[in-house]
Amino acid sequence: MIINFIVIFLGTLFLASSNYVKKVWVKYAITIIGMSFLTLYLQKKFVSLSLMQISIHLLFMLTSTVLVLYLIQLTAKD
Repeated sequence: MIINFIVIFLGTLFLASSNYVKKVWVKYAITIIGMSFLTLYLQKKFVSLSLMQISIHLLFMLTSTVLVLYLIQLTAKD
C-alpha cells in the first residue's frame, strides 16, 4: 500500500517538474490532481488513525505540495 503512495507521489513530481510539460498552468493542474489523489488515498487510511497521526499526514501533504510547487517554479520557463 505504501508503494501506491510512492508511485503517485513520484509520478506527480516527475510530470510536474519535467520539461515535457511546457505550460505552467498544466503543471499546476497536474500537481493539484496528483495531490488530490494522494489526499483521497490517505483519507481512506485515516479511518482507524488518531487525530495526531492525521495531523502529521496532513502536514506532510502540505509540505509535499509546497515542494512540488517550488519545483514547478524552478523549472518554469514561460
